[in-house]
Amino acid sequence: MQQEPRCVLVLGSADARISSRDSLLPWQVVETATVASADALLRQDSNIRVGVWAFSADSIDEHIAHFPELRSKHRLVQWIAVVPPGALNEQHIARHIAENFFDFLTTPVERERLLAWLGHAFGMSMLLERALVVPDTADAVNRWSGPARR
Repeated sequence: MQQEPRCVLVLGSADARISSRDSLLPWQVVETATVASADALLRQDSNIRVGVWAFSADSIDEHIAHFPELRSKHRLVQWIAVVPPGALNEQHIARHIAENFFDFLTTPVERERLLAWLGHAFGMSMLLERALVVPDTADAVNRWSGPARR
């Protein structure tokens, strides 16, 4: 059985090391510019489990205003922020990342490091999905008390 390639959603204008289709192989890269378009993509494809936000000073206000809603709608998607080191000195950006992201990386980002973070985020998404699944009531009763007797 062949496994489907893992998919990462890149939100924002990423540099070539992040958004290049070849640079993140074996991951499939899907790019989008806005939070609204990211929401549309995530509604269409539940296999997207990891997102990367490529920081852009030009769109920071729009991002901070709308990203928390995106995050709340798609809880299984684990997000990694990629930001320049100086951006973390801005209190509102640091708070935004701390409240809404699985992790962050500062630029420049090495390919191997990013791939490791993507894999960890994917694993956490799968763990979160298993943790959130509520067992069927009948199964849960049988598991705790044995089969129902008649």
